[in-house]
Amino acid sequence: MDRPLSFWPWCMVLSICLAWTSTAAHAQSAARWALGIGAGATFYQGELSMEGFGTFRGQSLSERFYLQRRWSPHWASTLRVNRGGLLGDDQLFKDDPYRAARNFTFETKYVDAALLSTFYPLGELRIEPSVSLGIAKVFYEAKAELTANQHPELFNSIKLDQIADQRSPAWVLPIQVALTAKASNQIAFELGGQLNFAYTDYLDGVSQAGNPNDRDRYGSVYLTATLLLGNMADIDQDGIVDDEDECPLKPGSFRTQGCPDNDLDGIRDSDDRCPYAAGIRELFGCPDSDADGTPDPYDRCPAEAGPAEALGCPIVDTDGDRVDDHLDDCPLLAGPADRRGCPAVDSDQDGILDEDDRCPLQHGLALFEGCPDTDGDGIEDLKDACPEEFGVYDHGGCPEFRSAQEEAQLLSMQLLYFSPNSAELSNYALLDRMADFLRANPDYRLQIKGHADAQGSDKAVNYISKQRAARVRQYFLDVGIEGSRLQILSRGGAEPLSTAQSLAGQARNRRVEFVLEPIN
Repeated sequence: MDRPLSFWPWCMVLSICLAWTSTAAHAQSAARWALGIGAGATFYQGELSMEGFGTFRGQSLSERFYLQRRWSPHWASTLRVNRGGLLGDDQLFKDDPYRAARNFTFETKYVDAALLSTFYPLGELRIEPSVSLGIAKVFYEAKAELTANQHPELFNSIKLDQIADQRSPAWVLPIQVALTAKASNQIAFELGGQLNFAYTDYLDGVSQAGNPNDRDRYGSVYLTATLLLGNMADIDQDGIVDDEDECPLKPGSFRTQGCPDNDLDGIRDSDDRCPYAAGIRELFGCPDSDADGTPDPYDRCPAEAGPAEALGCPIVDTDGDRVDDHLDDCPLLAGPADRRGCPAVDSDQDGILDEDDRCPLQHGLALFEGCPDTDGDGIEDLKDACPEEFGVYDHGGCPEFRSAQEEAQLLSMQLLYFSPNSAELSNYALLDRMADFLRANPDYRLQIKGHADAQGSDKAVNYISKQRAARVRQYFLDVGIEGSRLQILSRGGAEPLSTAQSLAGQARNRRVEFVLEPIN
């Protein structure tokens, strides 16, 4: 075995030279190299093995050394040297009478050197699978013992094997699969297996007396410790060196050039409109559950497909007016297309559509944009201090009074109306006239009665009527009227002015009444 033994030191010298070259290269271009050494268990497939991938029976340990240059995250070149032994003995298969009588044995020592191209399908990660393919030469010395054979028909074949030119070295086609785990930026461990297809049938010293039409194969399962050389800085510890990391301070993946990708959709968070929900690049990283082209965050119906113009909802026409809901301003009320699906509604039947009517629930005049002038004095009720009594403009819509008693009686006949379920004040002209009277006549007090329509529960009706009376009282307090002269009462819906169920009829019941009376 002189030749293999002399080749091993030569390979070590070559590796030291390459390692020195790698150090120099790192100083100039930060090249990345890996230097590994390990051991494994050999297996052999040939005339003295089992069928299939061979056997580990009787095999010895192998030693391995490799030097690798990583050109990119996916590709590397590897120089690998193995040294080991192969053993075979027919007596290991005593359950086979033919082999027991053949009684062949062999022992082979070998050294092989391979140049491999290594592919990392997932790129640079903490745990990296890889596949290698290349070309190698094996230097071997086989010692076969064939003379104990008891099969006469093999004698001539044995003689041919003994005089055959069992040339060493031989070419080898190596295939290797491995899994590398990086313990740090300098240390890694590799677990793998290799299978070598030798272009010789004499690795075991037997060919003609065995199976001359099938070349020998051998390999090993190994564990290697690796020193990583020339690694550049990796501040965020994501396995991507800073010079290649577009986000060197935030851990990321190779798919996003080292930038964060929380939802693992391959789109970096800075470019992802939905960074916590996996989506597609065409929708800027957002999902589209119903596959209608509208991203879920902007889809009103994310579980039902629909066009973008309908905001992702199916085309429907709920009110059956032939105006699709997404174009219909009144999707629950049928209306013509020229009104965008809304009907022409005039709730108070005053000839003015609700959309143009400032007082849509009170029959009014076009002069006042649909608001009423109950007393017909040319002053609309909302600006008339005496909306129930014909008056003159100079007196705020009230008539001229001859006495405080006459004015008190007329003001007590006025009503203040409210919108549905509201305590917001409206006719400030009336309230201000009432406040002026109380200031001018300190011997009068005011009773404020709140009323409501009958829509809703008794509790709700009583609550809103009380709120209306309280809101009016607060207005008088704000303008300086003493609280001792103001009394509020809540009547709920017990005293309606109208029993009609129409909108206009119920509007008359949402009111506050006033009673001005002398203080005894």
